[in-house]
Amino acid sequence: SKKINLMVSFFVLSLIQTLVVVFILSWKSSCSTKLSANMGTFASTCAPRNGTKGAVAKREALHITENPEIKKTPSDNNDNFLYPSCYKGHLDTVMITNDELRSRAAELAQIIHEDYAHTCPILLCVLKGASVFFHELMQQLTQMKQVYQYQFIRASSYEGTESTEEVHISGISSSDFKSLNGKHVILVEDIVDTGVTLSRVIPELKRKASPATVEVCTLLVKRLDGERLEKQVSSKIVPKYVGFSIPNLFIIGYGLDFNEMYRDLNDIWIISEEGIKNGGNLSL
Repeated sequence: SKKINLMVSFFVLSLIQTLVVVFILSWKSSCSTKLSANMGTFASTCAPRNGTKGAVAKREALHITENPEIKKTPSDNNDNFLYPSCYKGHLDTVMITNDELRSRAAELAQIIHEDYAHTCPILLCVLKGASVFFHELMQQLTQMKQVYQYQFIRASSYEGTESTEEVHISGISSSDFKSLNGKHVILVEDIVDTGVTLSRVIPELKRKASPATVEVCTLLVKRLDGERLEKQVSSKIVPKYVGFSIPNLFIIGYGLDFNEMYRDLNDIWIISEEGIKNGGNLSL
């Protein structure tokens, strides 16, 4: 009787071990299948579609629609907008509200997404002015599930309120330049004035990095006249993606500065005569 009980116990134990092994093997197989399926989904999302290999949709430079005439609002109305109290008197009037800026950034992101749906562009932010617009643009592209990479470069041609002929380029290493080789690059700018900055940056970029394509996405383009218009035309810089065309006024806010001040403003403002006179100096 004891011998029979031992045999039954051994049989039951063996059966349980067998069932456990079968369950583990089945579970591993199921996980492997799900992982493969998920990796396949990820690959199909990031890979070029419709049989194209890293193709970028061809599109002419977007038509720039001029802003409606800017209406000067009484200074009392400026209190309807957010700004530090120490800026009071330095601000003339709002040119573009934050809601309008974010809405336009979303529209530009949609167009870029359509153009680069089959590839992974590198967004090259021109610091410091473009940083706020750049961040908003990236957030919108992320919401659209657009794959992209990004880099930063410093370039400036402004002294005070004037754009100069001399351009300072920094903030990008030789290895960073090499990472752009053969890639589709979108230079993200805050404003194109005479085009002097980009007319220096783009040739340098092509010489050191040899990207597959280089396009410009700028939040603002100034409408110029006289000598400044001639400089703009001679620079031959035609941004492909443009947010707003604005009058030839000095503006601040949403990343744009005057002597490193006013970048923190939520909206884009026209600086007042008092602000220019004070040179961005504040009484804190």
